[in-house]
Amino acid sequence: TNLKDEKDFVFKILGKLKDKRISKVFHLRYFDKSIKKKKATWSVIASQINTSTQTAINLHQRGVNILNKKLTSKETYDSI
Repeated sequence: TNLKDEKDFVFKILGKLKDKRISKVFHLRYFDKSIKKKKATWSVIASQINTSTQTAINLHQRGVNILNKKLTSKETYDSI
């Protein structure tokens, strides 16, 4: 499906990042089925990756910025 392809593409980009916590934050926030809420809270995510709540938020924002830059880039084969 198209949605699965988009998810795979996003995680392929995130997987190439030096800081592997960013990919983990996105997985926990949007795709972890063990968390009963629709979205995990930042404090739950922070405890899962052994960091502060603010660091979890910062990692997520860094991932959003990178994805935004990558997905809106005219160059499809540029490096991260």
